[in-house]
Amino acid sequence: MAKSIISPGILGIPVGITLVYTACLALPAMAQTGSAGKPNILFISVDDMRPQTSVYGYEMMKTPTFDQISIEGTRFEKAYCNVPVCGGSRASLLTGIRPTPTKFTIAATYAHKDAPGAISLPQAFKDAGYHTAAYGKIFHYPEDLEKESWSEPAWKASVNTLDYLDPQSKNFVSSAGRGPIWEAPDVPDNAYPDGMVAEKVI
Repeated sequence: MAKSIISPGILGIPVGITLVYTACLALPAMAQTGSAGKPNILFISVDDMRPQTSVYGYEMMKTPTFDQISIEGTRFEKAYCNVPVCGGSRASLLTGIRPTPTKFTIAATYAHKDAPGAISLPQAFKDAGYHTAAYGKIFHYPEDLEKESWSEPAWKASVNTLDYLDPQSKNFVSSAGRGPIWEAPDVPDNAYPDGMVAEKVI
């Protein structure tokens, strides 16, 4: 098996390139095989996730998939985000351009506005002959650099990550729209965006 990499915020596994993002949980994805001799690339971006998995010493967490990736690959003990907002950090990472006081500073970032003319990571793979696909959320807006980056239209789940399915959760939502950070109703996995992404990927 090819070497894989795990870090607290980003997973890269040699397995075309597929970029997968969900607000709470990243799930593996497959794309068409690249040209002969080129490795397949799987890039998983995770937002708002601390490295609280069992491989990082949090034994109360049950994270068998992360554990297996860590065993088969490389686990980083130090990792840093580009900027402490999700959309800006991902846009910075995907363009390879550092944030500045006026660039990549907010969550609702458009990479093509903050860095016009920049070649994104998926575009570099696409230009090199890979089939590239985005399932879930990678750039903050699906249309951001979409034509340049992806071989097919970017795909997102049809429901919002923050939609509550447990009726009790809605009793605790504030006037600002903030509510519980987790819930556990008895529903199928694909009732949530993460499950929908998993089905699309499979």
